[in-house]
Amino acid sequence: MALLRGIVLVAVFVLATLGAIAQAGSASSNDSQEHGAAQGQKAPTNENAPPQATTSPVSQTNAGEGDKEVEKAPDKIDQFGNASLRVIEFIDAHEGFFLVVFTALLAVFTYMLRTSTDRLWKAGEEQKAISKKLADTAERQMLITGRQTDIIEKQHAIVRLQFISARDTAKKELRAYLTVEPDGINQLIGRMEVIGQVRLRNVGRLPARNVTLIVKMKLSALSEEDPRNRTKDFDASEDRTTYSDRVVNPGGDMLQGSEDNPPIAALAVEHYNMYVFGIAKYDNGYGDACWTRFCHRYSTDGRLKGLEMIDPPNATRSVIGREKARYHNYGNSAEPSESADLDPCQPSA
Repeated sequence: MALLRGIVLVAVFVLATLGAIAQAGSASSNDSQEHGAAQGQKAPTNENAPPQATTSPVSQTNAGEGDKEVEKAPDKIDQFGNASLRVIEFIDAHEGFFLVVFTALLAVFTYMLRTSTDRLWKAGEEQKAISKKLADTAERQMLITGRQTDIIEKQHAIVRLQFISARDTAKKELRAYLTVEPDGINQLIGRMEVIGQVRLRNVGRLPARNVTLIVKMKLSALSEEDPRNRTKDFDASEDRTTYSDRVVNPGGDMLQGSEDNPPIAALAVEHYNMYVFGIAKYDNGYGDACWTRFCHRYSTDGRLKGLEMIDPPNATRSVIGREKARYHNYGNSAEPSESADLDPCQPSA
């Protein structure tokens, strides 16, 4: 702003100087004209000249005004021309002064242009720095947003795992569980054959649905006085399709006998084992197919002593009581994890 005021003052000064010069030239021209008119009035009159015709005062007045107007036009042109010549002469006479003024104005303009350019450059640099800061801020914001997104995704994953864990935990705690307990070996009424008894019990918290129980019975092939010789393979499969829609409520139980009925004389040999085994298939209350394999071992040495084996009884009688039963080392298991692919009806390895 200070430079702009200086330029304006210099320009005003130059214009004032030029105006003063023009006024001086105009005053000089007027002085010359007045001097010429005075000399015209002092010129002598010719007495021998013939008398001139006189005109009326009105005509003389009109003629005089017209002559004055005509005379003024050339005078104005002369005045402008004289003023212009004097301005030109003044400029020529003071050429160095005007050159210095022009050079000063050019220097001032150049300085102002340079200052404006510097300001524009500084503004550009500042804008560049601001843009870089904004870009850095945007990049940091993107990184923060990305980290927040990762955190949210991890939180969602954790919540999902917690939900799955809670669901699985509730499912494991509430589902139906079937266990098969031994209930002894009895002689059939009016027959010289025996039957193995089991009691299926629901120890879970939901009803077990579509309960199918397969119970089989067989005598060991050899004496098993040595535990190392005990039977290991038990096949609970059968040719026919076994299915039942029975329901066992929580805490409820169900008694069932074996499909096989060996002769009672098979229990007379010593150091053999009678096996009651099979499988229970059911729905655990969540629509999942589950199963429980069982195997109970009865030693023939534990049969009721003094039992008559000649005539068939008129009532069911116990041959080996449930208290003599043992859960065998093999053939007792439940459904494996979901990743396992195992047919529960096949012999265990």
